[in-house]
Amino acid sequence: MDSSQDKDLPATDRRLQQARADGQVARSKDLTNLVVLGGGFWLVVNFFPEALSRLIDGLRNQLRFDHSSLLKADLMSTHVVNALTSSLMIYLPLAFAVVGMAVAATVATGGWTTSTKPLELDLSKLDPLAGFGRIF
Repeated sequence: MDSSQDKDLPATDRRLQQARADGQVARSKDLTNLVVLGGGFWLVVNFFPEALSRLIDGLRNQLRFDHSSLLKADLMSTHVVNALTSSLMIYLPLAFAVVGMAVAATVATGGWTTSTKPLELDLSKLDPLAGFGRIF
């Protein structure tokens, strides 16, 4: 049988199972990007107006001080902690929601696969001489 004819044949079940075990699954990156960007945009449009007003109120509270507050040395650290806490309470739920959408879209496009083979260190790929050979 000619080698060009082999390429036209569909993959066997064993080859498909081996590819899945190696972590090689066909996934649509465009769909994942659409879900993450579209879902993130939807969350920002629907939930950010309230979060923006909370951020503005927090900024007003952080910039309001008088002469007696300048004399207290530990007040600045208290203000910084309060500002970070209020900001994280706004941004962390948004970040977790977007990460959840990314994981859900990835699993929906290719299924759940667990393989450590793509993470294995292959030092032959780090050979600079081979890299220069491909350049020139």
